[in-house]
Amino acid sequence: MSQDAFDAVKRLIPIEDVARDLGIDITGPGRARCFNTNKGHHRDPSRDNHPSLHFLKGNKGYGHYHCRVCGKDTSGSVIDLVMAIQGKTAHEAIDWLKDRYKRYLPSQTATHQATPPSLPHPPSPSGAAETSSLPAPRPARQAGIAPVNLRVPTSDEDSRPTPGGDPSSAVAATEGEAGKKQAGASAALIYARVMELCPPGPRLYGYLEKERGIPGSVTKTLPMGWIEDDRQVMNTLRREFSEEELLACGVLTVSNAQKGNKDARPFSVLWNMKLAFPFYWGSEITWIQFRRDIAMDTKPEKGPKFLNVGMPLQYPYNANAAVHSEEIYISEGILDLAQLVVLGVKNGVALPGADMFKDHFIPWLHECGVKRVHMCFDADPTGTKHTLDIAGKLLRAGFLTTAAILPMDEDVNSFWRGHPENGGKSDGDATRAQAADGAIAA
Repeated sequence: MSQDAFDAVKRLIPIEDVARDLGIDITGPGRARCFNTNKGHHRDPSRDNHPSLHFLKGNKGYGHYHCRVCGKDTSGSVIDLVMAIQGKTAHEAIDWLKDRYKRYLPSQTATHQATPPSLPHPPSPSGAAETSSLPAPRPARQAGIAPVNLRVPTSDEDSRPTPGGDPSSAVAATEGEAGKKQAGASAALIYARVMELCPPGPRLYGYLEKERGIPGSVTKTLPMGWIEDDRQVMNTLRREFSEEELLACGVLTVSNAQKGNKDARPFSVLWNMKLAFPFYWGSEITWIQFRRDIAMDTKPEKGPKFLNVGMPLQYPYNANAAVHSEEIYISEGILDLAQLVVLGVKNGVALPGADMFKDHFIPWLHECGVKRVHMCFDADPTGTKHTLDIAGKLLRAGFLTTAAILPMDEDVNSFWRGHPENGGKSDGDATRAQAADGAIAA
């Protein structure tokens, strides 16, 4: 089964309709009585007296069910639901769903016709520029993390996990355990839930226009969210997921100084943050960066400017823009990318920091078809250092490379806000210097 067909089953078939047909007691929109009351989590093993089963929809559009009492023992996709209720294997559950709910599916899905993926396969962790197929996801060694959909690595595994996974391989791995349901919430599911709790809206658009001069029409084109109350968001996540799951995907973490300390108390990476920037590959969130109130930037004593989920960075921000693009822009920060979009750039990606360019980005850029890279980093010592370092790597890898030349201590956003007369030159000629012939080299 192609990935598009597999995704269609999970995305297009309404999970509440399936739950109702399977005999689950639906008590209201998005809520039902848990069917797993005999597992010892509920006070009454015969009935869920206070409906605790929730139906959620992530940013990818997948329907999920999750019991706030059972936690990871009663959680998963519409395919997992059929497996749990009817005792089917993954393949049997998919076939049952496609046959019974074919009215929801496009004709090519119902007739098993493969649809080519719209995105290239990610490169292998070894850095090879070409891969023939994705490896089957390895079972995650962190408790509570499902090896289906997104393999969550441990610190001693590959620095760059394979996101998304190959659905057919995931099914095969599931069947290898006699169809046993994979327990635990994936990192992608938790990240999607974070963004559901931090939606964009007028507050976000007005805030960025006031603080950085970025109009709402541009903000709406980039994935980001507004954190109204970080404590409320975190309390909701703690109710819906176990601490084990939140630690495994990096939404809860411990400081570097406390790592290895068994008594260390984890803290939330949403602490005191206002903006959320999800890093998508395809339609799945692989990483999130959080930013505090911009007005607090002059007060370092108020805490860190940025906090990130405690997981390896797999792709830059707005990575989908690089697919099938021969020319891309790379900015040092996400708000700098937003300013480039104001100037007319449509194929830009952003790093969460000047030092966050990863070596595995180079084979990934090759696979996306990129031939020319324009770097737009801050004109400070750190930005200059990493511009030279990254440009050297890109040149040696065969990319035509240019870099922005800005006044000292300026970044893309501050420069254009202070010099609006340059805003009409959307092709960037006023802000970059040709480096393809070695003007920038390692």
